[in-house]
Amino acid sequence: MAERVAIDCKFYYNTGTIATPVWVLITNVRDVTVSQDWEKAEFKTRARKEKRFRKTLLERAIEFQMEHNPSNAAENTAWELFQAASESQTSTIICAALDGLVATSGVQGLHAEFQVDKFQINQELEDAELFDVSLSLALSDEEPEWLVIP
Repeated sequence: MAERVAIDCKFYYNTGTIATPVWVLITNVRDVTVSQDWEKAEFKTRARKEKRFRKTLLERAIEFQMEHNPSNAAENTAWELFQAASESQTSTIICAALDGLVATSGVQGLHAEFQVDKFQINQELEDAELFDVSLSLALSDEEPEWLVIP
């Protein structure tokens, strides 16, 4: 089995629905971080002398950097989608952060409906114009899932 490297991972947005996805590959992203962190209740007593925990709520989020290239139509469309969603209180985007191409059997990753929480511009002197984008789960009837392509 070949080792996976992060450059081969893919990030998509969906122009269809959760049930009938129409995946669009986003090519102008850099580092993508998918986080799944449990909140937890803490239990401690003097008799036990150690803390114990129980998972309560799962928080799922995606963070990434995106280049802005207005002369590349496909890249600019993706940028405009996330930028517009960052300006809206109600806009959501269905995304999937996968470890390979969506049409490849065995590829997996987080698939859900997200809201854009952060859309921050970075104009560092010796780098491309970058936007830091943070997504969190949107209030949706659709359940997030760890998607595994059959």
